[in-house]
Amino acid sequence: MAHQERAHDGMNISDNVFGDNTQIRQGDSSEFRLDGPGSIQNNNTGSQISAVGFNASVNFHYNPGSTNKHQCLVDLRSTDPRDDKARIEQSKGCLLPGSYQWVLESVAYQQWRRTENTQVLWIKGDPGKGKTMLLCGIIDELTALERSTNQRAGLIVSYFFCEASDARSNDATSVLRGLIYLLADKQPSLIERIQKKHDRAGKALFEDTNAWFAVSGILTEILQDLRSKDTYLIVDALDECAPGDLSKLLNFIQASSSSRIKWIISSRNQPQIERRIRSNQHLATLSLEQNAEHVSRSVDEYIKLRVANLSSIADNEDLQAEVRDIMRRKAHGTFLWVSLVIGELDAASSWEVQHIVKELPESLKEVYRRMIRQIQEHKQRIAEQCWPLLSTAAVAYRPLRLEELALLAGVQDNISDKPQFITEVVNLCGSFLTILNGTVYIIHQSAKEFLTGDAYRDIFGYGISTKHCVIFSKSLQLMSCVLRRDIYGLANPTFPVDKVQEHSPGPLDGVYYSCVHWVDHLEEAEQTIKQDGDVKLSIIHRCHVKVDKFLRTKFLYWLEALSLRRSISSGVLAIAKLEQLLSTQSNTIPHYFELAHDANRFILYFRSIIERYPLQAYSSALIFSPSQCSIRHHFEHKQPSWITVTPLIESQWSALLQILEGHTSSINAVSFSPDCQRLASASDDFTVLLWDANTGALLKSLTAHTSKVLSVAFSLNGERLASGSHDGRVCLWDVDTGAMVWNVKKHDNPVLSVVFSSDHRHVTSASLGGLIWSWDVRTGVLLSAFVETTNVTVIAFAPNGKRVATVLEEGERIRVNLWDVRNGVLLRTLKGGNCRVWSTTFSPDGEQLVLTTYDAAAPSGKRDSVHIYDIRRLSERDLERQKTINGDFGRVWSAAFSPDCKTLAAGCGDGKVRLWDPTTGMVIRSLKGNTNQVNSVVFSSNGRKLASASYDGMLRLWDVHAAAPEQALVQRSRVTLIIFSPDHRRLVSASHNKTLLLWDTSTGKVQHELQGQGSRVCSVAFSSDSKMLAAGFNDGTVWLWDAQTAEQLMIFDSRTKYSNTINSNPVVRRDNTQLVPRPRGPTRWLRSISRTPRPSDAINGVFQAWDGLSELLLKAMKSNTCLVDSVAFSPDGRLLASALYEGTLLLWDRSTAALRNTLKGHTGKVNSVAFSSDSQKLASASDDSVVLVWDVASSRLLLTLQGNTDRLLSVAFSPDNKRLLSSSHNGMLWHWDVTTGVLLNTYAMESTFQLSFKNESTIITDRTVTSLDDLSQRSEVSGSFEHHNESKARGWTLSEDRCWVNRNDRRVLWLPPEYRPVRSAVATQKLAIGCSSGNVLILGFASDKHMWV
Repeated sequence: MAHQERAHDGMNISDNVFGDNTQIRQGDSSEFRLDGPGSIQNNNTGSQISAVGFNASVNFHYNPGSTNKHQCLVDLRSTDPRDDKARIEQSKGCLLPGSYQWVLESVAYQQWRRTENTQVLWIKGDPGKGKTMLLCGIIDELTALERSTNQRAGLIVSYFFCEASDARSNDATSVLRGLIYLLADKQPSLIERIQKKHDRAGKALFEDTNAWFAVSGILTEILQDLRSKDTYLIVDALDECAPGDLSKLLNFIQASSSSRIKWIISSRNQPQIERRIRSNQHLATLSLEQNAEHVSRSVDEYIKLRVANLSSIADNEDLQAEVRDIMRRKAHGTFLWVSLVIGELDAASSWEVQHIVKELPESLKEVYRRMIRQIQEHKQRIAEQCWPLLSTAAVAYRPLRLEELALLAGVQDNISDKPQFITEVVNLCGSFLTILNGTVYIIHQSAKEFLTGDAYRDIFGYGISTKHCVIFSKSLQLMSCVLRRDIYGLANPTFPVDKVQEHSPGPLDGVYYSCVHWVDHLEEAEQTIKQDGDVKLSIIHRCHVKVDKFLRTKFLYWLEALSLRRSISSGVLAIAKLEQLLSTQSNTIPHYFELAHDANRFILYFRSIIERYPLQAYSSALIFSPSQCSIRHHFEHKQPSWITVTPLIESQWSALLQILEGHTSSINAVSFSPDCQRLASASDDFTVLLWDANTGALLKSLTAHTSKVLSVAFSLNGERLASGSHDGRVCLWDVDTGAMVWNVKKHDNPVLSVVFSSDHRHVTSASLGGLIWSWDVRTGVLLSAFVETTNVTVIAFAPNGKRVATVLEEGERIRVNLWDVRNGVLLRTLKGGNCRVWSTTFSPDGEQLVLTTYDAAAPSGKRDSVHIYDIRRLSERDLERQKTINGDFGRVWSAAFSPDCKTLAAGCGDGKVRLWDPTTGMVIRSLKGNTNQVNSVVFSSNGRKLASASYDGMLRLWDVHAAAPEQALVQRSRVTLIIFSPDHRRLVSASHNKTLLLWDTSTGKVQHELQGQGSRVCSVAFSSDSKMLAAGFNDGTVWLWDAQTAEQLMIFDSRTKYSNTINSNPVVRRDNTQLVPRPRGPTRWLRSISRTPRPSDAINGVFQAWDGLSELLLKAMKSNTCLVDSVAFSPDGRLLASALYEGTLLLWDRSTAALRNTLKGHTGKVNSVAFSSDSQKLASASDDSVVLVWDVASSRLLLTLQGNTDRLLSVAFSPDNKRLLSSSHNGMLWHWDVTTGVLLNTYAMESTFQLSFKNESTIITDRTVTSLDDLSQRSEVSGSFEHHNESKARGWTLSEDRCWVNRNDRRVLWLPPEYRPVRSAVATQKLAIGCSSGNVLILGFASDKHMWV
């Protein structure tokens, strides 16, 4: 029977199916019933439901609100070290005080305990020498001391036992989790350090690929809290830690040890550990081989005790003495040998004991061989069951539970009705395996090495590779049988994974190992199987046939399962590994590689959303994957039927691999680690974020900076990270732990660049003004200083840190100096023209220098320039300019060479990353996908990936070698305007490239491309009957078309009425900064003045415009004072109103194009005009914060509605014409009585450029539909206009952050960053989205009766 708890989210869940036609139906209130076999009942809390199903037993719990401390500890615990200690002592025999007392009296231990300078004790010895039991004794001793001291001023002990055969105990993350768990359990106040992060991430904090960074940071903070105590941390069997994790763990131990934080570690005598640990100056070593006499005496005591407990010879003291003597001679001081021998003697009769002990070999390997022979002597049927169990346990990546072992070994089919037989067979496998709490362990790491080495031919039959194939095949078979859509019965496609809490047993318990490791077993098989000839190659082919079918039928179910078990990053790595395997094969199944490649792109691109919301794999991921994506094609039947998206999404994957979201503000710098495994980003939000460059997982947030972080760089060995900030601070970080090593604040100006020396011993920082400091990496001590001049605005280091290029602004000209930093020698000076330098960079080989410049006086198409200089021949008089690339790119903020110097990438202000051939200057390709200007670009050291950092706060990873998609979008430039016609049958969109398109909303096809004079579209409006369309342009004209035929009807030309008389004074913003033709601010970091502001960052002053850089803005003000910012038809169709840039309103006769009236009253730009429904009144909203209401017939000003202090964006009359709404930039909605001019109410909501009434009480904005009553209640509750996230939107809308499509204010569909709107419009059962890329999407939704929400 199965028990399921179902998330009750107030939603219609009638479509959810449990078992055979078992349907859950929603009853009244919170009552539920289950029709079909089984039952379901609500506990009346609305948060927990139990259901009875068929084949599995599982409980799920919806955990609302923040996680409590108990849950935090539960999620942290992967194993309890105290339980592990008890298990080890039970399996290896009791702990004898005399066996470890000698260690406590040793010089090394006493030195570790008593002296401040000795902070790490290393106990080393060969296998079986009793290291683990010695540590158990030391733990007992220290724990007793811990209990006897005052808790507040005393000491605290934590410990962990590594086990190579258990994936939960053989990596660095698990070690720290165990240590933290024990510390927090002993001292509950420490839980707050964990809970703060756990509340945001849930269990995934400890389990995904960024877990090491999380737990190492947590333990570092905990140890800082415990610095007033003596803290003893003990880790056993370091040699059993995974090779890739051992160095991280040793680095952490060395970095965290101090006079109050002390470590004891144990391991075998392994050279790699010896080499790393010997550098520790605070180390004491205790070798068991050098203390063989003590070890031998301890083994003798152990033998004495174990022999005395042999029941078969308990009454025969002479025989006991003889057995003890023989065992002492043969044991050679090895506890494990004694334990294995006693295990055999326990099962022997008294008359057999003497014979057995005399026959027993002396070495461990010989004992293991004897155990193999004993298995062979079993009946053939028993032996045939033992070999699969032993071979499966030996190659598994972690200890398997009994049922997992039986399933993967393939023995359960024969004994499914007798599960107890599995235990019996395990017990017959000699003493190789032991069962503890339902999990099967190999008795010792040396036993595992013997099984996969000396006993290879005995237990693996056809070889280890074949065994991996068997486990792989069984894994696919199990997953194919178990995995299905919505396996936990969540129903809600936006139910977050961190609110799902599974109770064992669950439907994924038996297949979770397979979900994580199936590709690992396939890879292990292929590494050796290819060498065995064509017969084995056919096995590989059959394996891949199975994978092909699995991907086509179960891929999305597999992703869902990984997400539910917080292991989506494991899936990312697995599919990447699979694609790599296929790339090396010549004969594969047709389209199989393309399928694996599609699966890889799919999981990379949608990882972030599937990781948080598992069921979005079937909605957002399918909807927004390319139309020709294989995964989309194979799972098309799983795509939601309640939504249509037109036009089609792009046909192929672009070069954009992933979009990484984590920063809350603009990103200024990005850097790859030398091994390409990590990525660091520095942001205006005062943080440096560390990312996994392979999976896109956020590893660590480094938060010591107190101002904008402008620069970041890895050391060449990848162990350290340096960052520089706006306040002149330089921080050095430990990359593995995320701990800050040191920070200094010597610079008086922003730190523009940091770089490490090639020997990674020094880090050099350079600040605005030309001050360059060099620091000792280890200590943070200042080594040297170098000063250029005070007017350095741009600076860059060569890759080796030995040279630096500085850019100085000298009046109207620039000068570039090239310096030898170490010697302070000026190598070369380059004098430039009248331009602004935005960035400079060296090539990886240090032989080329790039400058990116802007010249406002240059002709159109040549204002932005990229200059490439050859700096190899410094002895010559002038630097040789190799190439200059010109264009209008919206500024080139950053440039970077590929590692082979054959490609130059540039991050541009128009949102594109351009790739050029630096030799020819030819464009290789343009990478599109950024929604705003690109501040930084960098190649990975292998040249395969490019990272770009954007003003929108997102990182993007690109495959620079990916083929460009063939299909082009209709709109090729940022969408600037988008509105529905009143009948919702048409949609008009305008883009930055002056394109105006008319769409059919039912088909999503472009009906007409409306032709104008090549001017920019500033405003659009439909007539009330949807038959005509008007558009206002920046040349002062308003064009009128027939909306059905696209026939141009007439042109209203305001240029004949107004001349260009505006002066050329600088534009003043509200923050008192000025926009001038060529900004010459004293600092590079003030370049944000010239960035393209977002629509919400409109420039204020005498005149304003939201789309344009400062130079373009001034030019527009001088020549386009008549641009039309708003147009509106009168409802009766007789008049057309247009608002000019300088604040004048014009009323036109729609039939004759004659100017009827001119309305003057505003002192700022008019953003919106609206007629009353009877066409008798006209309202206008302006940047001057005033709403003016006019009498249309007489042109008389009726009302001046003021009180708001911010610019007004939109205005609308109520249907009865008695009331009026105006929306301001600060999010206030003002509700006026039109008759009296009295302010009726104010509401808290976000600003909007589109505002209209749906009926007397409901309004429509550019993203939502909501009622005034809801707004009123919300405003009363919040009491502030800053808090408006509790709105009760009606129907289909966009979330406030524009990341989700909502239904009745509940999230339904996630929007990938590429498809988030910069402009949007709302209609009944429709949403229109205009993207920065130029893409226009029309989302259509089914009627309520067809909806599951």
